[in-house]
Amino acid sequence: SLTPLSNNSYIYLMLSFTMLTSLILAFFNMLPIYPLDGSKVYRWNKGVYFGVVAAIFIILIVTAPLYFGIPVYLIVVDLFIMLVLGFIIGMASRAVLF
Repeated sequence: SLTPLSNNSYIYLMLSFTMLTSLILAFFNMLPIYPLDGSKVYRWNKGVYFGVVAAIFIILIVTAPLYFGIPVYLIVVDLFIMLVLGFIIGMASRAVLF
């Protein structure tokens, strides 16, 4: 018998995928590329920027293996690559736009 929040219920799957998608979009939005919010926060206060990115990163590392069985090293590598590419694109766009 499935309860509404058992691991195989539709509600559980919907909520967990929504959470993962929201966290990935939050991390992507914090990339320091000009039109994204990350570039504005980075320019405003670097400490706040790195604090928010670290918080999102930690939440992803803790929740993704629990809810989806995704290995931690894959999450770390993917988010690190996304962050490095974001910095590179942000610096390149800043050089072109300003």
